Amino acid sequence: MKRVSLPVICLFMLSCGMDSQGPITFKLAQPLGQKSKYNIKHDIKLEVVQERVPDGSEKMAAAMDAIFETEVTASLPDGSWTLDGRFARIDMAVDGESIEEAKGLMENRPFVITMDKTGKVLDVSGTNKVLPGTDIKQMVFQIIPLLLLSTKPVAVGESWPIEISLPVEMQGTSFQQKIKGTGTLKEVGNGRAVIDIIYDMEMFRTEQGDESMSMTWTGKSKYAMTFDIEKARVITSKIDSTMEVIGRERSEHGEEVGRSFLSNSMQINLVGE
Repeated sequence: MKRVSLPVICLFMLSCGMDSQGPITFKLAQPLGQKSKYNIKHDIKLEVVQERVPDGSEKMAAAMDAIFETEVTASLPDGSWTLDGRFARIDMAVDGESIEEAKGLMENRPFVITMDKTGKVLDVSGTNKVLPGTDIKQMVFQIIPLLLLSTKPVAVGESWPIEISLPVEMQGTSFQQKIKGTGTLKEVGNGRAVIDIIYDMEMFRTEQGDESMSMTWTGKSKYAMTFDIEKARVITSKIDSTMEVIGRERSEHGEEVGRSFLSNSMQINLVGE
């Protein structure tokens, strides 16, 4: 029997996408001076249901198409680093109707993002000029998802646990977000890592206030990304999530319960790759 040559075997392995490389270590900070431009497409569908109101259901669909730019401006001795960020372009619509005010509020208004050595977003300053009352840290977390990556060397096929607790501010109200899930390294090649992440999310109000009102958020997310290992940035990612929001208001007439169901899809692509 004729033996297959070693070069042919190697070519077959490469053509099948196999990678003989050992475990990789993710970098959790982008290099100083690095500039990135992302195209973000975000679609949201929301249904609000009032249990005591006949036919008390309202539906809404929102869409965003934006160009978001960052530049790493500082790398500090403690491992933290900062980026300048801005929306170079943004188009928003609700139920098919364009929201022109978004351009005036958000386009070309710079803000500063501070990250720690673990990839956590420590602070986003200057956003009061962009979207007053909105916590942009959540958006940054999705565009620069370093906190979801393994902090230890990981090989193709291996998984790692994800357990995160983050403070969130929404319209002047403080919440705590808890994320628990699993990341899996699916493939490595050409300096890129293909990663799948699934996680459950819970968010609840933390500040003391009106005890007659409460609100909780629960949901699931699926996150698929291609990640540049050396430059510590997303090349492409797709995030799909579903969420239920339950609001309760108690009065002398009883308890009023409102439920909202949210489906969310976000596609992020690095421009120029």
